[in-house]
Amino acid sequence: MVDLSRRRLFARKTHTDDAVRLPWLARPEQFTDGCTRCGKCIDACETKIITKSDGGFPSVDFSIDECTFCYQCA
Repeated sequence: MVDLSRRRLFARKTHTDDAVRLPWLARPEQFTDGCTRCGKCIDACETKIITKSDGGFPSVDFSIDECTFCYQCA
């Protein structure tokens, strides 16, 4: 008998692109292809609204604060 709770551990999460990306990105594909997930944009954000989301990619969390469009993360 297979324990379904353990089986779900190895199941892939269905991909939903509901993460809010950085404001000046033209296309999400351009971002995911070029992002190295280094975290420099997270460190550079003066309002600390950029957080790591699924897959280690940065996303913007407006519940923390607002974006000042300083472009330090660009």
